[in-house]
Amino acid sequence: RTTTLGAYEHQDLPFERLVESLQATRDLSRTPLFQVLFVLQNAPLPELALPGLSVKGADIDGRGSSQFELSLSLDRATDGFVGRIDYATDLFEHSTVERLTQHLRVLLEAALERPDAPLADLSFVGIEERARLLGELSGTVVDFDRESTLHGRIEAQVARTPDA
Repeated sequence: RTTTLGAYEHQDLPFERLVESLQATRDLSRTPLFQVLFVLQNAPLPELALPGLSVKGADIDGRGSSQFELSLSLDRATDGFVGRIDYATDLFEHSTVERLTQHLRVLLEAALERPDAPLADLSFVGIEERARLLGELSGTVVDFDRESTLHGRIEAQVARTPDA
């Protein structure tokens, strides 16, 4: 509460002054303060009724380029929320964003099943992906000499491949 109230006191600070005060490294390929954005539009939409007019919301699709490296927008709809993810295609592959979306879905389902659980106790990895991660991607188990030291193992590797 204190942090939020303090932020409201400084809400009229110009963006350029904030960047200057934080001494953020300027890079024209990215925004100076953050690269990921989450927008939740959950305010109820008022009905606009004017005599003799039929009014409905316009869906303005601003696709073309993403302003941030990754952004998720959720807008209130009549039966829930409608989401949209925009991402920088030079940083993310489509399959990566699909996997992030799947992780969010799994996390939200876990939160619905256990609403009183701390966020850290909720999983974002589904059953199938967990099995794949623990199975085929975990590699083979190899015994090693528990008496050896890290620097001793490095020295042994250097002796085996001195020019590497």
